[in-house]
Amino acid sequence: MQQIVVNSFGGCGSKHLTKAISRSTGNYSLEKIHLHERFPSNLKNKKIAKMVFLYADPYSVIKSFFWRQQVKSERHGFNSKSGKGIQTWPFQHCKNIDGVFGSLNPDWTIKEFLEHGEDLFKLEEFLDNWLEASVKFPIMFLRYDSMWDHIDEVSRFLDIDTTLALGQKFCRTSEKMPLNDKQQAEFERIYETLSEKVSSLEDVFYK
Repeated sequence: MQQIVVNSFGGCGSKHLTKAISRSTGNYSLEKIHLHERFPSNLKNKKIAKMVFLYADPYSVIKSFFWRQQVKSERHGFNSKSGKGIQTWPFQHCKNIDGVFGSLNPDWTIKEFLEHGEDLFKLEEFLDNWLEASVKFPIMFLRYDSMWDHIDEVSRFLDIDTTLALGQKFCRTSEKMPLNDKQQAEFERIYETLSEKVSSLEDVFYK
């Protein structure tokens, strides 16, 4: 049986969308639906019907990664409850998405990460791999911030008869993370090119 999948580099609401799809389809194999797959070639022999690829502005994404050192939200997992964060979460996620995790100190906060001056998560490469991918299954590219505005379109693309129950749009608590002027300038130096690329994309498009 072919599988619907949700893919992203993380920090894009992919688990939230995955849970909504699971509820609407009766497919509770959440780990099979949800991916953080960097390389299209790794899915070459998988039975995939359709993919939703979620993306978001890198400034929000990176803040989300490091915010999880402080706070664990129920949206950060399939069985998660709100509570204390996990200090090593950014390192673990960098490893999970095949970033340059060997250069990322597990004890770093966002301050040390920005001081290092390099995108060790390789978010732009991850996105480019899928924008340029040649695969046999159709892909819907969907901007995280517009997900709630395109619920019906997502349902139609996935051939789901019911409207996806995404619930009320929530604000990113990670946006509360304070950065001083020097840190913000370094943030922009590292991610400006990717941020501009993401901004230039349509909210929804297909491949």
